[in-house]
Amino acid sequence: MEKVLRSIYVWNSEKLNRVNYFSYSILGMLVTMGMLASINPLLDLEGSFWVVLSLGLLLAAVLHNVYVSVVLTSKRLRSMDYAQEHLWWIFGLWVVTFVHSWGEPDSTVTYCLLALDIVVSLWLLFTPPAGDS
Repeated sequence: MEKVLRSIYVWNSEKLNRVNYFSYSILGMLVTMGMLASINPLLDLEGSFWVVLSLGLLLAAVLHNVYVSVVLTSKRLRSMDYAQEHLWWIFGLWVVTFVHSWGEPDSTVTYCLLALDIVVSLWLLFTPPAGDS
């Protein structure tokens, strides 16, 4: 785990201001949504090739979303001068929310986890970079 954390921290040595973080987050979300939207027409076609292609697109969308989220959060934490260990609890919260919302989408716990996700996302977005007053 330490090697992964160090490689993310070193590889993402750039800092990311709030506007760029927001812009890249929206762009990443649009690319992921485009990948997911392209699955629906493929499911109407018959044949195992289209099912495999749909599953491949779903896997690619999930991996793209995870990668973009980890990289952007890592860069944003660096610009806020927070330790990169914060990335793991943020990512863990996202995973727990995703898994719980998949199992019980209408439960109170899911809504509380989603609200906590929104608070963390707003914290990442609106916290000024280190050194700004």
